[in-house]
Amino acid sequence: MATKNILLICNTGASSSFMAQKIRQASNENQQACQVHAASMPQIDEYIDRIDYLLISPQLKYAESEIRFSVANSNIKIAVIPSKVYGLLDGNAVLNQIQKM
Repeated sequence: MATKNILLICNTGASSSFMAQKIRQASNENQQACQVHAASMPQIDEYIDRIDYLLISPQLKYAESEIRFSVANSNIKIAVIPSKVYGLLDGNAVLNQIQKM
């Protein structure tokens, strides 16, 4: 199974760090190979060549179109994490979301 390279972004990278930790924990428990990084929106360019999935925090939903445009020339799958999932720091739900992408 190939490793999934995932980037979570939020305004400052702080809340996405907590969510990234929960996704790592869930991926270990479910024996899924994932590399999960957390960053702020301006840092996307630093990761663009190394990720397969870009997950957007709910507070950045307003910028989804801009984010999609900024990575349009890549094969990165993009989604906004639902507010409830993000608020509960539900790493398993995020892994399920990734599998459906």
